[in-house]
Amino acid sequence: MNKNIFKWIIVVIAILAIIIGIMYLIDFNRMKNGEEVIFSTWGTKYAPVLAIKQNNNAVSEKYQKYSKTINNVHLELNIPNEWKYKEVQKNEDESSYEYALKLYKNIEEQYAMLYIYNNQFGVCGTGRTSKNITLNNGNEATVGYYDGNKNWSDISFYSMNKNMAVINYGLIDNDAEEVIEFIKTINIVYLSTENSNKKPENVTIEVLENTITNKAAEILITDNNKNQYGWGVEFRVQQKIDGKWKELDYISDDLSWIEIAYELDKNNQVKMKVDFEKYYGILKRGIYRIVKPVYDNGYIDLYSNEFEIK
Repeated sequence: MNKNIFKWIIVVIAILAIIIGIMYLIDFNRMKNGEEVIFSTWGTKYAPVLAIKQNNNAVSEKYQKYSKTINNVHLELNIPNEWKYKEVQKNEDESSYEYALKLYKNIEEQYAMLYIYNNQFGVCGTGRTSKNITLNNGNEATVGYYDGNKNWSDISFYSMNKNMAVINYGLIDNDAEEVIEFIKTINIVYLSTENSNKKPENVTIEVLENTITNKAAEILITDNNKNQYGWGVEFRVQQKIDGKWKELDYISDDLSWIEIAYELDKNNQVKMKVDFEKYYGILKRGIYRIVKPVYDNGYIDLYSNEFEIK
């Protein structure tokens, strides 16, 4: 009788050990991929997912958090999930703008375009009326209308950036009004030129050779600054074409980067996986590098070593 009880205890312990092992493997893989754990961090230094904040209120799950760095401007915008967006490749022969983001809902031919122009945005005063709206960051934007049309024509942001504007290409009624509402979440940060005790030369981002595929890779970050940068999940990919680095366009609408802060180990290092396929599709043959944005009195970009997709 006692032997049977002992056997059952052994069986139960074995089953529990297997279950715990499976739970550990699940969380280990999620931490490796920069995802929120399900059960526990199991003693690993891994920051929990933070709520995205906007004006002291958590951003709704109905929004995607979009961000982009253009030269010395870091732009952020919360885009409703019902809306799609597409970064428009700059035409080398087109010199009027530096950056363009297409925003559309049901019909791609009816859209709003967010521009950062090379020069100050200007309008024609004939037949024009306007109203000011307050953005979530406290700045004002101006919504322009023409010839009594109830649907807006343009939105300008002189208080933040005189070169930035949103132009309406065929959006009407509720769709046009929705753009006004979510454009209020726009925010920009200018890259700082101030000196800092954090030095990019104290950082290396190494793409680990034996992990490289056309779908993903792992990077090893070493940050030997006394005051280290905050290292998150976000990354970009650049390709070397004709000796110049070109930013790749995202193909994914899922740009709601999980907001976590990785902790470096005792060697001042942290390893991360970067998923090319999710954001860029399968990479073609070529020479690439990874770009990691970090904040140091303003956003700056740090670059990995070059690597080749064969």
